Amino acid sequence: MDKGVVIFAYDNEFSYTTLAEANAKIIKELTGLNVSLVTDTPIDSKYFDNIIITETPGSSVRKDQAVQTSAWKNYNRCDAYTLSPYDRTILVRSEE
Repeated sequence: MDKGVVIFAYDNEFSYTTLAEANAKIIKELTGLNVSLVTDTPIDSKYFDNIIITETPGSSVRKDQAVQTSAWKNYNRCDAYTLSPYDRTILVRSEE
């Protein structure tokens, strides 16, 4: 595969995979590029060309503007280009 988009999405209290699916739909409509999801939970979606299952990455505690904390699973994003099935990759992070 020549080029495509990779989205990382790991659910916690928020469903980042739902947000990733909405992003994938828009990306496909606007660009026609293939879209792959990197996650730790298998999902069924017609908007992803590949679903790459990884172990749940380490997490850190993150505060938002409302001073709420949540686990933010983001430590494997540095592996994006290793995990990508594409020769040329656009990386997208699903975040609330």
